[in-house]
Amino acid sequence: MVSTKVGRLLVDNPAPTGSDLAAGGFDVPDSAIRERDYSADGVRRSLESSLIRLGLDRVDVVLVHDPEDFMDDALTRDPALVELREQGVIGAVGAGMNFCHRCCAW
Repeated sequence: MVSTKVGRLLVDNPAPTGSDLAAGGFDVPDSAIRERDYSADGVRRSLESSLIRLGLDRVDVVLVHDPEDFMDDALTRDPALVELREQGVIGAVGAGMNFCHRCCAW
């Protein structure tokens, strides 16, 4: 089974200032910055980048990356995830979360 995440992209950093790893970030090159993008285009770009790196044309599971504060945008307003599943590019959709303040009331 192969999974990947969507929703956070690494984009060119126009003003590198050094690593933010000590401030609680995660290790990325200083030439890049993290950008949240749960839009249909952002999801497609993120998945396409993953598929290229993996050398695959599909994955079993796509996890929406850290959607805690963006749940509505990430899951309910994004037709790309449904379309990609219907096309067979992804098998299932889930969420990769650090905490779950909204879903604990379920």
